Amino acid sequence: MRCPAMRRLTCWGLLALGLLACGGGPSPLRDLQPEARRARFDADAVALERLITRLEVEIERGAPLWRLDAVGVVPQRRALQAGFASLLEHLRALDVLRRLYRSGQGLRGAEQDEAFLLSYTADLALYINTARLLAETTGRAHFEALFDRIDPALGVPQGSFRWLKTQFNLQPWRRPLLLAHQRHEGLKARYAAAGIDARRAWSLGYIDARAKEMIKLGALEGPEILAREWGDLIADGFQRVWFPAQAGVAEWMGDTRIKRGHHGLIGLAQIEALRALLRPGDVLIERRNWYLSNVGLPGFWPHAALYLGTPEEAKAALGEAALRAIEAAQPRAFAAWAGQEAGHPLRVIEAMSEGVVFTSLEHSAGADYVGVLRPKLSPEAIAGAISAALGYQGRPYDFDFSFLTDDALVCTELVYKAYEPREGREGLSFPLIEVMGRPTLPANEIVRAFAEDQAPQFEFIAFIDARESSGEVFFSTQEAFKASYRRPKWDIVQK
Repeated sequence: MRCPAMRRLTCWGLLALGLLACGGGPSPLRDLQPEARRARFDADAVALERLITRLEVEIERGAPLWRLDAVGVVPQRRALQAGFASLLEHLRALDVLRRLYRSGQGLRGAEQDEAFLLSYTADLALYINTARLLAETTGRAHFEALFDRIDPALGVPQGSFRWLKTQFNLQPWRRPLLLAHQRHEGLKARYAAAGIDARRAWSLGYIDARAKEMIKLGALEGPEILAREWGDLIADGFQRVWFPAQAGVAEWMGDTRIKRGHHGLIGLAQIEALRALLRPGDVLIERRNWYLSNVGLPGFWPHAALYLGTPEEAKAALGEAALRAIEAAQPRAFAAWAGQEAGHPLRVIEAMSEGVVFTSLEHSAGADYVGVLRPKLSPEAIAGAISAALGYQGRPYDFDFSFLTDDALVCTELVYKAYEPREGREGLSFPLIEVMGRPTLPANEIVRAFAEDQAPQFEFIAFIDARESSGEVFFSTQEAFKASYRRPKWDIVQK
């Protein structure tokens, strides 16, 4: 079994983020050991490819909707807002990655060249796709108003579209992109000598494919700037934070994720206290700050998992007959359920980058925030849901976030399909929303429905809350949990 820390490296990589602090300090990558730095480069390159690919597909899907002359019913407006929130998070993630690798300060030789290549790939994708988004939507008053007055539950600040448009137009894109492209061309021989061209073939291909588009958009005009130094252009303001996010988010992302690595704020003591409250069938809602897993699905809460307990604990809670029925229906998965991870029993089933897997509670709940909801269902229905979830064990992660097929699953899809009502078995009804033409279920919507439902399907069990600024972790109230779905996506100081 792979190291638990490696499981969440991509979001589509479930990747931990770091960021170069504003002001041009040393790259946090320099502080990593060489082996860890190489793993970080590799994971970020995979995440960058998936992020850009996903972003460009979503823009293609969204463009026909943005050309509509009017916005209709509430579901359509909410779908459009959710799509914009998703695109904005993709763009912001590119902004984060380009800053992490921007200067490569403290790195030398081939590592510095590779850092530049990753940063330039992110720069180019950020420029081209923001330009596409704004070209399709600017001047359409109904869309500008819709995107500026966005539902707070989507985790995007009010006025984000206006901010994005203003800051993009203030950026000195043309000059630094030209210089970066010329530098990239001059480094190709060094890429080949160091094997970077083989490792980063996707980035090289992407840059070559988009060069003509940069020329069309006017980014590669003005050869007189070739006399300027790269550092001078950064000083001109190309490094400024320009996405609509809270002040200080950049510094916090670098400081916390590099120093904390893959360790959440929640520690073993809190996890042990939580375990005493749990029963098989409980739904875990989780968040890890600064992960690319937080990109794409809107809202504060990005992840959901299903708590099983150990087979013995399930037998105690559901009865021996129910456990034997699960074993008979899912013999292969049942045998795997009895294993361990890093010395801890497997008690959770969840969908992550490796696919649908069993994990320990220590691994799954080792996050920054965790909420627990218990379905108000009979033990027989709970046992049926667990059996259904085990039937998906081993299937791959669904990087297309499609709820229409079962061959691959995303995290909330596993919970959704496990508790889906079936003939002869009661279940749960979850609120699907549309994001860029696809019905999906952000974990945040589960919390939102619980908060707003006058006859909730769930019972509140626990909420482990935290404050990133101080590292404080504490059990909080049902009221705080209900309000949490409205928290900003990149909140760094919980009030």
